[in-house]
Amino acid sequence: MKLVPRVTVRQIVELGHDCVVVAPSLVPKRAGDRVKTNRRDAMSLARLHRAGELTAVWVPDEGHEAIRDLVRAREAASDALKQARQQLQSFLLRHGRIYAGREPWTRAHRRWLTCQAFDHPAHQILLTEYCQAVADASVRLDRLTKLVVETAASWSMAPVVAAYQAMRGVAFMTAVTFVVEIGDVRRFDNPRQLMAYLGPRSVGKLNRRTGQAWRDHEGGQHKSSKGTH
Repeated sequence: MKLVPRVTVRQIVELGHDCVVVAPSLVPKRAGDRVKTNRRDAMSLARLHRAGELTAVWVPDEGHEAIRDLVRAREAASDALKQARQQLQSFLLRHGRIYAGREPWTRAHRRWLTCQAFDHPAHQILLTEYCQAVADASVRLDRLTKLVVETAASWSMAPVVAAYQAMRGVAFMTAVTFVVEIGDVRRFDNPRQLMAYLGPRSVGKLNRRTGQAWRDHEGGQHKSSKGTH
């Protein structure tokens, strides 16, 4: 979808024209045919389209893309929270401040953080800034999570999201992430096509871990989300 933006596709359709997006890697090619010109390519595509030998690429509608952008924004916020926590933990570890509790980021852990004090003012300022960054990132993640839940409730694919949650280990965020990135799985004739669409990297992750959602490979593989989210 890099060569033909989705906005351009929608504009062509709104003008009353039929627009089909085709994956270049799926266009049939003759062996030894290496001469490429715009005219030859256009005539070849026209013949293949008339013969029904072109494989169309799914183009999400504006509503679907809006939900996907919101889900990806929430995923970015989750990554930002992890990075902020990592920076705080690294700072404390460099100064020998190790939490002795069982689990971090609990109430007990937050109380422990508030009890930390440094002799040098600069270190105390850094501790305050790192803690504030974690708090801000956590608030943003919670806000976006609520927005995803509220917005997805009125989405046309909401019944599909609810159906996926009936499977063991599939929570709401896993289900909605899978739906926004994959769309309607009925467009795949068999599981092999779905796994080919996800790509070999996603297949490897699926073999090592269960209960994960995948991202499409538009512009490269995206990170997957754990099913416990």
